Amino acid sequence: MLKKLSCEQRRILKEWIMIIIGAALVALPFSFLLYPNNWVIGGVGSIGVILREVLPTDSLTPEQLTFIPSLVTFIINVALVILAIIFLGKKMIIRIIVGSLLFPAYTALFTLIYNALGDDFHQKVITLDPMLITIYSSIIMGIGLGIVVKNEGTTGGTEIPQSIFFKYFHMPYSVSLIIIDGTILLFGFIVFLDLSMTLYAIIVVILSGLCMDIIVFGGYNKRAMYIITSKTEEIITLIQNEYGRGVTSLKAIGEYAKTDRKVIMVVVSSKEYNKLRTDIIKIDNHAFFYVVRASEVSGEGFSYEPKD
Repeated sequence: MLKKLSCEQRRILKEWIMIIIGAALVALPFSFLLYPNNWVIGGVGSIGVILREVLPTDSLTPEQLTFIPSLVTFIINVALVILAIIFLGKKMIIRIIVGSLLFPAYTALFTLIYNALGDDFHQKVITLDPMLITIYSSIIMGIGLGIVVKNEGTTGGTEIPQSIFFKYFHMPYSVSLIIIDGTILLFGFIVFLDLSMTLYAIIVVILSGLCMDIIVFGGYNKRAMYIITSKTEEIITLIQNEYGRGVTSLKAIGEYAKTDRKVIMVVVSSKEYNKLRTDIIKIDNHAFFYVVRASEVSGEGFSYEPKD
C-alpha cells in the first residue's frame, strides 16, 4: 500500500508518525516524573501543577488530582489554538491543533497508567534522587521535542504566544521563552517555596534544549569532503562508481603557484568517509582534503532513495 503513495505523501506520512511518537516522548516524563513531584519547569503543563496546589481540591480524590495538569493543559491549549487561528492565520494550523491536543491526551493516558501502577511505585517515584529526575526528564523530553520540531510539528502551549510575539513585535523566540517560562518558574517558586526544585527545573530546561538541538541539528551523521588532487578524474570515477555519490567540481586557483585547480566536493556518511579517505590516499597519497560536518543534507541518496 505504501508503494502506491507518492514520494511527497510518504514524506508527510513519516512526518506525522514521528510527530505522534515525539509528542508521546515529551509527555512521558511529565506524567511519570515531573507532575508527581510537583516540579514546575515552565510551559502550560506547569501552570496545571501550580493550580493544583493553590485551588481548593479537598473534594477530589488523589487519582482525580493527578489529572489536573492534563486538564489545565487541554483548556489552555484550546484557548491558545483560537488565538493562533486569529493572529497566526491558517499556515501550520492543522499541526498546531493536533500538537495541542496530542500532548494533554498523552499526559492523561500516561497518568492513567501511572495511577494503575499502585502506591509502591508512586512512593518510589516521589523519593527518586532529584538529579535522576533532572537527567532522565531532560533527555527524554529533549529527544521528543527534537523529533517534533525536526518534522515541522509542535506540542502547542507556550510556543503559540511566542510565535505571536515574534510576528507582531519581532521579539526573538529566546527572549519570549525567557519571559514566559521565567514567569511560570517564578510563580512556581512563590507557590512551593522550593528553591532546590526551581534550580533543578532550570537545569531541565537547559539540558532538554541541548538534547533537542542535538536531534534537530546533530542527527545528520554526514560529512562534506573537499578534495584537491592531481588525479581528479580517477577519484571522481571512484566516488561515482564505488560509492554511488554525486560529485561537484569547483574551480579554484592555487595562489602559491598561480595554477588553476579543481576542487572535488562530495557528501558522504561517516562510515563512507573513513573508507573513502583510505581509497583517496591509495590513489594519490599527496592529495589534500578537508572535511566538515554537514548540519543537514537533503537530496537524492540522503532524504530519498536514488532513482533507478
